[in-house]
Amino acid sequence: MNHTGKFSNYLRKSFIRYASVLMLILFIVFFVFTYFNLRLTAINTNKTCNTSLSRLLGGQYENYIKNTSKISESPNIGKALNHGDATDAYRELYSFASSQQIKSIFYVFDSNRKLVLSNLYSPNQIILQQNSKMKEAIGFAENSPSHVYSGISCIPYDNGQQTAYLFCKAVTSSQKIIGYLCFDLVADSLDSAMRKNEVEMVTLTDRFDNAFYYTNKSVINSMGKCQMDWGGQNAANVTVDEKPYYAFKTVLPESNIQIITLTSTRAQKQVVSMGIVFLVSLMVLMGLLIAVFARKVAQNNSKSIDALLYAVQQCSEGNINYRIDSVTFDEFQIVYDKFNAMMVQLQILIKNNSELLERKRMMEVSQLEKQFNPHFVFNVMETLKYEILIDPKQASRMVVAFANLMRYSINNGNAKVRMQIDISYVKDYLMLQKMRFNQRLTYHIDIPDDVLNCSIPKLLIQPVVENCLSHGIENVEGIEIRILGRRVDNTIELTISDNGCGIRGEQLAEIRDLLAHEDRMPSHIGLYNIQREIRLLYGEEYGLEIDSRFGHGTVVHIRIPFERNENNCTGS
Repeated sequence: MNHTGKFSNYLRKSFIRYASVLMLILFIVFFVFTYFNLRLTAINTNKTCNTSLSRLLGGQYENYIKNTSKISESPNIGKALNHGDATDAYRELYSFASSQQIKSIFYVFDSNRKLVLSNLYSPNQIILQQNSKMKEAIGFAENSPSHVYSGISCIPYDNGQQTAYLFCKAVTSSQKIIGYLCFDLVADSLDSAMRKNEVEMVTLTDRFDNAFYYTNKSVINSMGKCQMDWGGQNAANVTVDEKPYYAFKTVLPESNIQIITLTSTRAQKQVVSMGIVFLVSLMVLMGLLIAVFARKVAQNNSKSIDALLYAVQQCSEGNINYRIDSVTFDEFQIVYDKFNAMMVQLQILIKNNSELLERKRMMEVSQLEKQFNPHFVFNVMETLKYEILIDPKQASRMVVAFANLMRYSINNGNAKVRMQIDISYVKDYLMLQKMRFNQRLTYHIDIPDDVLNCSIPKLLIQPVVENCLSHGIENVEGIEIRILGRRVDNTIELTISDNGCGIRGEQLAEIRDLLAHEDRMPSHIGLYNIQREIRLLYGEEYGLEIDSRFGHGTVVHIRIPFERNENNCTGS
């Protein structure tokens, strides 16, 4: 189809246009991303990690300074040095050293620098006594007993007890030095804390660039110093092993510790280069794929429109059995499902309308047959013969009523009439029956004017009244028929009752079962036809109910929605 071809071309061109725009946007986004990743992400990551490590080390440094001074004044330390009772002192020292994020080894020396208390392994205690760093720390503490010494230790202990950084304080009593307390940070514990970050290298030095911790020895020269060209700044682009890095340095306040973190920029540059190559290759490939498959995609998408157009054409030609079976995109599938549901609903409506017309035809034919029933006509004629002699005016009313019955029964006009018209037909029918049964029949009709003016299905009430007479008057001296109507909100409730012979229990159950099933097609049950007509017109919530006690009469309840009378429902 020409129209479908145009739509297919539009889809193809739109696909190429938007795909090209998308590729351009991807290219721009990639370059923006790589720029910020190279210029900001690496730097921010480095600074964030450096700040985190500074916060950790600063907190630990302050904590060790404070508690070294505090514990040196503890009575437990004095008891261990003066009386040799080291149990409480050991418990206090071990509790503090093991509770820190960076664990430490503790030493307690007496005034003669003899090791009194420590959690060092025995072989390492010999190394401790000979270490110059320890002697230097004790010498500082001896010269400044009120201050805490801090400095690099890096004692090469065995069995995983190698240390990195030392805190030392003189223990005094009565202003006299009685010993020395030291905490030495364990290198493995410091390493565990330092490696919890996202930078490639971490180096810790004193203010003279002497390194006491590093994750990569390439940044340390043979003298154990970290030498980088900072250019007088705290950040610089440096080269380590001929590889580019971004380095950031922080000096902890009130200490001589420097924290240096390095982030590789070489890897990010490689990522950028590889990303550019990949993106260009991807764009070339996508361009080829778009050129090859754009037409195919457009044609596949237009098939959904073609299927819908064909279905509409079938429907317009009267083929309401046609269904769209193809599976497509969700949006089109919704339209397909709605179309199929509409066709099913249309079939149901046609079926219901056909049944409604058939029910109406059956009721009118049945009513006409009953009106022309020889017994009914004979009874009317016999009564009329006597009334002409006795009361000509009454005879005239009988003729008019009989004529109205005939005309109303054979009128094939609207399916709905004003209730007042249907009631007037019932009154004519009851008046003729009254002339026949005389005192044996009485009737009463009580329906408000607003209800009389509403619209109801034609011949709704008369078959029920006829059942009251034909079945209720048997074996009784007289029968009273009452027709009551009222409006409850938007519902009309009609009650047709009699005090006749009633219905036996098993027969009543059979009638109720008949009314409850919509798949029955009895040809001589007026109540069932009324029930089906109401259900087809108004739905399952409306209909007819019947109650009866044998020997005490029958009551029929009819519920229909309230509909104001319209011009097309006047009847005739």
